[in-house]
Amino acid sequence: MDPKELPAAELATLTDGLLAALAEGGGAHTSARFHLDLQRTDDKLEIDSVRGGDLTSTDPEAASKGGFIGRNHYKASMALLKSAVAADCPLYLVHYDFRKESGQWKHWLTVQSLAEHEQMLKERATLDAAIEQALVDAAEKGWKELSASRSDVPPVQELKLLGTYGRKNRLLSVPPALSSVVDRLWPFHRERGFQLEAVELELTAGRRKLIRDFAMYYVPERKA
Repeated sequence: MDPKELPAAELATLTDGLLAALAEGGGAHTSARFHLDLQRTDDKLEIDSVRGGDLTSTDPEAASKGGFIGRNHYKASMALLKSAVAADCPLYLVHYDFRKESGQWKHWLTVQSLAEHEQMLKERATLDAAIEQALVDAAEKGWKELSASRSDVPPVQELKLLGTYGRKNRLLSVPPALSSVVDRLWPFHRERGFQLEAVELELTAGRRKLIRDFAMYYVPERKA
């Protein structure tokens, strides 16, 4: 989605607020990011919560320190997301990359509409089904819930699998078949211009069918 399609006034308020915060608190940092997405938001047209919202240093020396400015831009973010819904172009992802060049902060903005995100889900349907089957095949009989997760964000977490049996959680071994099919999620998103950072893959044994909750946390690929 072209950022020019976004509500101009609300976008300018958010952008100006972020740049002002960087000018005030960026200090010796030379790169930062601001990220919002509607992962696991119950109703993406009735926006009441988002993931992200922190202006964070991405300098290698400071990456593990989290948000370095501590200024909350939640109100401006909500105004932008709700205005986009009102303009009939609901959003799924808003991502800013900031870099300091010659003492001035510049920014690059990437947005993904809800329609574009839903199209991505359709394209991923076959892969999601393969992951679901691999999860079931990896578990012993009698499970109530299965949860697999992996994160490439430091501290890196390799793929792990938990099973709920009765009231107890058990750490299960990860067979190569499960690891292999989950690994395919990374090139899938990369081919579409995004870098996958973490996945949380959950299955619940319902009365009549499996209930799937697959969360993918991704950001635009970094520009050179």
